[in-house]
Amino acid sequence: MRWTEESIKVLKDNYKRLKDKDLCKLINKKFNTNLTANAIQKKRSKLNLKKNGEKKEKNIEISFLLSENKRLLKQLDKERSRTKIILDAIKTSILSLPPIQHTTNNKVKTTFDSEEMCLLLSDLHIGEKTEIADTSGLSHYNMDEFKKRLSKLISGVELIYSIHSKVYPIPILNILGLGDYVT
Repeated sequence: MRWTEESIKVLKDNYKRLKDKDLCKLINKKFNTNLTANAIQKKRSKLNLKKNGEKKEKNIEISFLLSENKRLLKQLDKERSRTKIILDAIKTSILSLPPIQHTTNNKVKTTFDSEEMCLLLSDLHIGEKTEIADTSGLSHYNMDEFKKRLSKLISGVELIYSIHSKVYPIPILNILGLGDYVT
């Protein structure tokens, strides 16, 4: 419904004495409309038409919020004071402790027991042939690919051996096999 001058006049004349629900019924009957009490309340708000109790309710709510804020601020100040007291006590306690005497152990171990290396082998599938089309372009596998991968593995083991053998002797290489060597 669009508000007309007449319906606004009825609203202004009756808003103080009638509840929004009753005012809604009156306007709907008089102008053959279908307003809700919520629509009446919104229009009153736009026109700044307040009932007697509404202003008091807002004032009460504001004063409650102010007192609640004051209470929380007081509580916060109390907590800050407690925290400051605790921190001061900790600081005083730490400062009263004697300084720590550092001792250094200049003995550095220069000889080490020998170690063993382990290499885990599995799923070599020597002899298997897989074309790139079989794997939707992801990979391929054949004897040449196996030889390339084995060469990289040997180079990696040699590199790791050369790095670690500078620190301790490595006389043994254990090769652990999980299977699937031949297809």
